[in-house]
Amino acid sequence: MKTCFTVVLYNTEINESQTLNDIVPLLSESKHKLIIWNNGPNKVHCVDSLLESTIDFDVHETITNISLAKIYNEVIKKHEDYERYVFLDQDSQLPDFFLTNLESTRADIVLPEVIVDNDAVYPVVEVERRLFSQRKIRVNEGYPLSSQCFYLSIGSGIAITKKIIKSLEGKYETVFDERFKIYGVDTTFFLRLNNIKNINGVVSGKIFHSLSRLEEGDKPSKFRLRERVVDNVLTARFYPSLRTLTRLIKFLISNVRYFEIDDFKLLISTLLRGRHPTND
Repeated sequence: MKTCFTVVLYNTEINESQTLNDIVPLLSESKHKLIIWNNGPNKVHCVDSLLESTIDFDVHETITNISLAKIYNEVIKKHEDYERYVFLDQDSQLPDFFLTNLESTRADIVLPEVIVDNDAVYPVVEVERRLFSQRKIRVNEGYPLSSQCFYLSIGSGIAITKKIIKSLEGKYETVFDERFKIYGVDTTFFLRLNNIKNINGVVSGKIFHSLSRLEEGDKPSKFRLRERVVDNVLTARFYPSLRTLTRLIKFLISNVRYFEIDDFKLLISTLLRGRHPTND
C-alpha cells in the first residue's frame, strides 16, 4: 500500500529525533511519503542526510503547538492520494523490520506492540466489563482486531487505511477529535473506532517507546495532571458511557490527593464549557 508516514516533533531538531533517525533509512528505497511536522516552539533545520536522500518528504511547521488531532486530520486532508497513514511521535525506536511488517499486511488498522523497558504494555483489549470495573488483557503480535471488542493503544505507530478514514469521517466528520490537544487524542480515536462496523485489524510489529505516565513516578507533573484532568472530563462529556465514566472516577480517586484549588476549578470549567482551556 502507498503509505504516508507522519512524525510530529516538539522542541526537537530533526537530527535529534529517535524516530526520524530510525525511519529515514527504512524509507530510503521505498515509494512512501514522509511528513515531518514541527509543532514548535522553534523552527527546525533540515539535515543534509535527508536532503541528499531519495525520500519523498515534506516539512510542515506550526510553532504554536496545535492539537495533535488537528495535525493528523490535516495530513489526511492534504495528502489524500495515499492508501494508508502511519502516525509517529518523535521518540519511538523502530526496529529494522518495522516497515517490512507493515507492508506484509493489508489490514484496515495495524497496531504495533508497544514495548517500554522490555515490557509489552499495549495494545490491550477489554475482555470483561462490570459496574465500575473492567478487565483488559494485553495482546501480542498476530492478534486479530475487530469491531466486536474494544481495544486501546497509544497513537504512535498506528496505521489506518482509507476504509477506516471514510467510515470515521462519515460518522464524525473528522478521523481524530480536535476538541482534544495531546492527551485523549488516541483514546477518543479508539472510542470512535469502536462504533465502526466490519473492521479488519491486526497487531503487527513492535515499537520501543517512553511513556511519560509510566515513568514520571507516583506524583504526576503539574502539566500532565492538568492535561489529564481535561482529557478525562472531556472524554466523559463527549463520549458518555459506563466505560468513560469509570475512567474518570478511577482517575479522580488516584489523583485527587494531588489537586490544588486551581485544578478543581479547571475540572469544573472544563465540564461546563466543554473545551480545552487553550481553545478559549
